[in-house]
Amino acid sequence: MVIHCYALQTKESDSVLTLTVFLSGAVLMALEMVGSRILAPTFGSSIYIWGSLIVVVMAALTLGYYVGGRIADRFPDLLVIGIILAVAGTFIGFLPFWTSRVNYFCGQLEPRAGSLLAAFAFFFLPSILLATVSPYAVKLASQNLANLGNTAGRLSAVPVLAV
Repeated sequence: MVIHCYALQTKESDSVLTLTVFLSGAVLMALEMVGSRILAPTFGSSIYIWGSLIVVVMAALTLGYYVGGRIADRFPDLLVIGIILAVAGTFIGFLPFWTSRVNYFCGQLEPRAGSLLAAFAFFFLPSILLATVSPYAVKLASQNLANLGNTAGRLSAVPVLAV
């Protein structure tokens, strides 16, 4: 069932969007934390690991926010958020099946380049997808321009509460 953004003006749909933004932010932060554990067997627990993870996640957030806003303007539909989350979840779900091979390949490189390449391979795409949810939710939750700032601020604050 397709729910268009103009039909999303009920308290229940607003709560669903808030919960979706909260959970996607929590999953993104958990993914970053798990990233250190995925990379540690090959690269150790060093500043290179955390630097690589932070660079990859911050770049993905920047791109994801931009792409999310663009897609939301073109396709303002709740179904699209579901598809985005399903693709991100599928990618994350299959991480255990290929991380050892990619870690082995990247481990052949010097530590800085290897950890950055591995972090990019594992976390860039799902981080982009999870980052698209916030601007998309702002688009779907905003009912008019008069309260757009309040809507954006409220939904942007939700992932911070996931900490």
